[in-house]
Amino acid sequence: MDTLTKKNFKSLTKTEQVVMVINSGKELLTRQNNDNYIKLYLIPNMFVEILYELNKSTIVKIDTPTIEKLMLNYNINKDQLSQLKQGYM
Repeated sequence: MDTLTKKNFKSLTKTEQVVMVINSGKELLTRQNNDNYIKLYLIPNMFVEILYELNKSTIVKIDTPTIEKLMLNYNINKDQLSQLKQGYM
């Protein structure tokens, strides 16, 4: 099987993306902003965020954030991200 890339992942439908993340991903962290709560998952080769509408289970967006965005949004450094990634393997 070929390695999953962000481009391959983004070419999947929203439903296919969610199924892949839920079935093969590991939930790592959760955060909240004004409109959504966001769950961070790790699937092989990438981090994925699923944004849910507050107080609902409606998925608003699925994102594959950059390392820089993850560090900023979760207030963590590269070493901590690396540790999260190693916990998956």
